[in-house]
Amino acid sequence: MSGTENLPQRSSSAADSAGPVSSSDIIAGELLEHVIAATATSAAGELLKPTGDVAIRLTTVARRYPGQQLCTVPVIESLVDAVTSDIPFLSAEQRTTMNRTVAHTLYADVDTRSRVERLWNSLRQNP
Repeated sequence: MSGTENLPQRSSSAADSAGPVSSSDIIAGELLEHVIAATATSAAGELLKPTGDVAIRLTTVARRYPGQQLCTVPVIESLVDAVTSDIPFLSAEQRTTMNRTVAHTLYADVDTRSRVERLWNSLRQNP
């Protein structure tokens, strides 16, 4: 057994060229769903307030890029990395791929991008 028998398969056209969905694809998808659900449930468009170590890491990102406008690289990727850095079972390559995928997806969705932009502006105003 290869360990991939129970993993979801890509659509038939993608499966021919890409093979089975990897565990990092599943993790990235679940993380993305969690991030989108969390931003969608924020009442009346209020910002979610990060706390603890995550808040410190997000503030560190804002300090690292003080004049930078919202963009996928480096800003959103760095914000995602600040949130996902506690996931212990990902290799550096898997984490980078996941962060990049999530960052691009967050930026591509207009509503989510707006929420991330408000978070980013808030972080930049209060580093």
